[in-house]
Amino acid sequence: MFKGVSFYLLIFMLLSSCSKSDNETCKSEKKLIACTKEYMPVCGCDNITYPNKCVAESEGVNNWTSGACSD
Repeated sequence: MFKGVSFYLLIFMLLSSCSKSDNETCKSEKKLIACTKEYMPVCGCDNITYPNKCVAESEGVNNWTSGACSD
C-alpha cells in the first residue's frame, strides 16, 4: 500500500512542478535597475505594457515584444 501512495504522490509532485514552469519563464524576481524615462513601450509576457524594456526587466519580465499590448 505504501508503494501505491508513494507512486501517486510522486506523480502529483511532478505534474504540479510542470505547471509552474510557464510562469517562471515569463517573470522572475524584480531587479533594482536605474532606468531612463524614454518612452519606447514594450508588451510584457504578462500582457502589461511597460514604458521601455529597462522598466520591464526591473519588474522581472523575461520576455516582451516591441510596442504596447493590444487591449
